[in-house]
Amino acid sequence: MTKFNEALVNRDTAGRFDTKMQSEPELTLGTGERTGADVVYERLSGRTCENLFPRGLTETRRAVKNLRGEPDGKIRTVTLTWDSVPPAHRGDPLEVAGPKDGRPLIIDVHSGCPDMAITSGNVVLMGGGSGYGITVKEGAHLELLASAHDKFSVTAESGSRVDFYAEEGVRGYQHIKDGAHFTLHGQSSRLTLSTDLRG
Repeated sequence: MTKFNEALVNRDTAGRFDTKMQSEPELTLGTGERTGADVVYERLSGRTCENLFPRGLTETRRAVKNLRGEPDGKIRTVTLTWDSVPPAHRGDPLEVAGPKDGRPLIIDVHSGCPDMAITSGNVVLMGGGSGYGITVKEGAHLELLASAHDKFSVTAESGSRVDFYAEEGVRGYQHIKDGAHFTLHGQSSRLTLSTDLRG
């Protein structure tokens, strides 16, 4: 794996290195050793799931907030379709929160989706379709499973952690802020990283 240290990058056109007070983002390019399918298998292995198929925005907002977690150690999985969020919805992003005890919340987007804000917990997200924006807040961890035709625009805020499992062909702009930890597993020539080692 390759580590990127932004503090070593020339940030001034006059050719000198300027100091910064913020901590640099940590970007890791993986070698594709684990796939998105591996992640889902590991998270669900030996666990019982509580599968939700919300209809309408009110049900959907409730389904993607799972702070207390499901009883008996179950894992909540949420499947989102056009019935979950109306296509005409242009409101605030869906606020997504995984259980406080560290269990993952798994979200599978089958069709259509508004922007999301991952506010806390461990969230596994798959399915991008026509594309949407995801903001990962401080303290939250997102495992993003992207297939070849998906489009995602991720903003990893300071103190957040993102593991992006990318198949070739996935596209979108990934904004990695100072203090974020972003790991790209696999590769796609159509992904753009704000802190880019391939440039």
